[in-house]
Amino acid sequence: MFFAIAEHNLTIVGMDANYIKPITTSYIVISPGQTMDILLTANQTLGHYYIAARQFWSQGVGVTDFDHVNVTAIIEYRGNYTIPLSPSFPSTLPTYKDLTAAIKFSNLFRSLASKDHPVNVPLNITTRMYVTVSMSEIACQNSTCTSKGGDILATSSNNISWSNPVPIDILLAYYRNISGVYTTDFPDQPLYYYNFTADELPTDIAIADLGNKVKMLNYNEVVEVVFQGVWFWHCHIDRHMTWGMAAVFIVKNGGTAETSIHKPPPHLPSCNVPLELRVQNNDGPDGKENQSIFI
Repeated sequence: MFFAIAEHNLTIVGMDANYIKPITTSYIVISPGQTMDILLTANQTLGHYYIAARQFWSQGVGVTDFDHVNVTAIIEYRGNYTIPLSPSFPSTLPTYKDLTAAIKFSNLFRSLASKDHPVNVPLNITTRMYVTVSMSEIACQNSTCTSKGGDILATSSNNISWSNPVPIDILLAYYRNISGVYTTDFPDQPLYYYNFTADELPTDIAIADLGNKVKMLNYNEVVEVVFQGVWFWHCHIDRHMTWGMAAVFIVKNGGTAETSIHKPPPHLPSCNVPLELRVQNNDGPDGKENQSIFI
């Protein structure tokens, strides 16, 4: 998604819980699930300015069937001035398919690593994993499959094709210590190693296993994580998740309250509830009713 504020620059100082070298830019590109720490200096002429965002569409140029609606809000300066008939719109907001603008923005990012901000890479590796992501097949359960070989096209990680547990999701099962929802034996190695530089490559396709397998990590393992808890790892395209290209990592609690996940909130929504049913009315801290949408 592209985002900009008319006639204002934005200073990005952090992204996804990591400080970066500060970036000053007239627009940003942000993806679903991503977070950014952004500073805004209100140093323009007193007036009204549009905040605007629109979708960044990176699919084929021939695809036009996507949402073309802009989302907007208004920044209003305090002070004594004549209110404009219409706020100014950000002229720097890229168009929907401006791939050049997206790449230019991505190229701005640099690590904060320096003598004053050292980044010490752990050298004592405690867990080693080799994960292959593959296109494979799963066995057809009945005679209705119409594929060439009679099986179903699927994707897999280390030959495990992800299958969502029913009726309880893994996050809730882990929170409440419910057994039988998932297993902790996700393999550290693939079923086969392929030598892609060899003269001959294997032509057979392994039949993947459906599973709810997760990888358990002890607290203080040498891996890069942000928080403890349950993390869903998948390909960047949602459709691939429906084929099974996904896995779950669970980082177990440490020995103290500071190194443990918080207790689940009382309003924790289930992953199996349709979006339209997740709109709930909750009382805010001031006693007033606030409407929240859980996604």
